[in-house]
Amino acid sequence: MAAQSTGCAPVVRAFAAGARRVEPWVDPHTVAFGINIPAPLGDELMLDALYATGGTAVAVDDREILAELRAIARAEGLVLCPEGATCLAAVRRLVGDGWLTGTEEVVVVNTGTGLKYPEAVAAALAGGDD
Repeated sequence: MAAQSTGCAPVVRAFAAGARRVEPWVDPHTVAFGINIPAPLGDELMLDALYATGGTAVAVDDREILAELRAIARAEGLVLCPEGATCLAAVRRLVGDGWLTGTEEVVVVNTGTGLKYPEAVAAALAGGDD
C-alpha cells in the first residue's frame, strides 16, 4: 500500500489512472515534509509493485494526518513523524472504505520522530478532541 498526502500524491494519481510512471505534482504542500516529493525516484518500481501485488494507493489530507498525530500522542504517548501518521491515517481510511477488513495484520513503520516537526506537532495537539 502506498500512502501520500492529498497535497502531493503523484503515485496515488498515477495508480488510479493505471499509469506506468508518475507525472510531477504541481505545487506540492503537506505537513509531512518527508513525503512532499512531486516526482519520486523509482516511481515505476513502486507502481509495478502495487499492480503486481494487488495493492492500492491512498491519499489523506493534512487534517487526517494531524488527527493521527494527536490520537497516537494521547493514546500511546508517542510523538510520531507526520509521515508515519500519514500511513496510520491511510490504514484507517482503507478499513473505513472496506479495502481492509480490520482483521488483517498491518505493519506501519514509523522511522522518524515528531520532534523534528514542532509546527506540525503543535498544530496536531491544538486540533481539538477527536
